[in-house]
Amino acid sequence: EFVLCRTEEKSAVKCINEGKAVTACALQFFQKLKKHCRAEFEQYYNCLDKSSGTSAFAP
Repeated sequence: EFVLCRTEEKSAVKCINEGKAVTACALQFFQKLKKHCRAEFEQYYNCLDKSSGTSAFAP
């Protein structure tokens, strides 16, 4: 909904509520990730960080 609103309205101010919903969804996702698979995610992002400057996956 946020992207659609931004496309149609051409103004971020008119899409505040949709933006808040996106932010809340992302926050909830990362809270669940931290709770259920933090170690695996840390291993993954450390691999990306050390493998290339573009964060591309390289096993």
